[in-house]
Amino acid sequence: ALDNGLSTATGDTRWHLIRDEPSLTLRGTSPPLIDQGVAVLGYSDGRLAAINVAEGTTLWEVSVARPSGTNEVERMVDIDAAPVLRGSVLYAVSFQGNITAYELGANRILWSVDVSSHADFDVDGDELYLSDSLGRVHALDRATGEERWVQGQLLRRRLSGPAALGDYVVAGDYEGYLHVMARSDGAL
Repeated sequence: ALDNGLSTATGDTRWHLIRDEPSLTLRGTSPPLIDQGVAVLGYSDGRLAAINVAEGTTLWEVSVARPSGTNEVERMVDIDAAPVLRGSVLYAVSFQGNITAYELGANRILWSVDVSSHADFDVDGDELYLSDSLGRVHALDRATGEERWVQGQLLRRRLSGPAALGDYVVAGDYEGYLHVMARSDGAL
């Protein structure tokens, strides 16, 4: 994989980062999260990296998921969802891996929960909402990762990432339907 830093004034390339990619990956890439001169990038090897956008230097890397299994399909751990920053905590999710909360100031993982997803997720108030690869919607406590509820009636609907809207959580599916759930307990 090749990541480039471009000049906003001229469009010229200022730096390149070259990384080895696994031989089999999901289609798509994680959009960068840019904050205070740092770009946070998710990669197909299950790692998250912070890059100084002015120089192209890697500030830190953390593993959200580690590839495991006997074949290339089982070892896919792509980070395709956009990472989310709330305060000093960075959240990221990987396919066939985990949803992880990483505390930036302390440079440590706060919690990690075994949930597979490649869709974007929402962080609002005290909760994090995500749809997993099977079609379940999860509400997790932002501070601990503890599961507050799971909505399992939407299996195999290829859900979008959910969004919190007032008293509701909404997710779309592959046929264009919107599924509205109670924010309190996930009831449809």
